[in-house]
Amino acid sequence: MIVPAVALALYLFNVILSVYKPWGRRKAAGARPGRIPGASGAAGPGPGSEGR
Repeated sequence: MIVPAVALALYLFNVILSVYKPWGRRKAAGARPGRIPGASGAAGPGPGSEGR
């Protein structure tokens, strides 16, 4: 009988916490520091493509 009571208490705690959110809203992502501007992953020809 104790296991369902603990499970219900944890579930209610999670529901209340997800609704209340005492830390408020998160900021927008925006530009992350540490990212290299202009680096999109397509840096040009890869290794092994010389002369083709």
